Amino acid sequence: MDKKFRYHRNPDYTIGRRKMDMLVIENLTDKLMLYQVRVNGYLLDFVSAEGGVVRRYRLKNLPLDVELTVADVEDDVDLTLPENKTYRQFDFFENIATK
Repeated sequence: MDKKFRYHRNPDYTIGRRKMDMLVIENLTDKLMLYQVRVNGYLLDFVSAEGGVVRRYRLKNLPLDVELTVADVEDDVDLTLPENKTYRQFDFFENIATK
């Protein structure tokens, strides 16, 4: 199976003198891809990335012991589930840079 992307969480990402908790996603394909980001199985957000692009997202106040996963978007994601709003209401996820 071909890898379409890779991701990792870096809680000590440094910009200037500031440390930030970052989610780094790299699209390994040549096309635009859409990913779902989940925290402990609950939908946090969607991320799009063009071919070969690295996207960086700041994770604000997200505990280090949670399970953070990135996967291809499922066809049957139900955005109406109340559980899917659990983490979004706290604004953990902030796009701060591309490339």
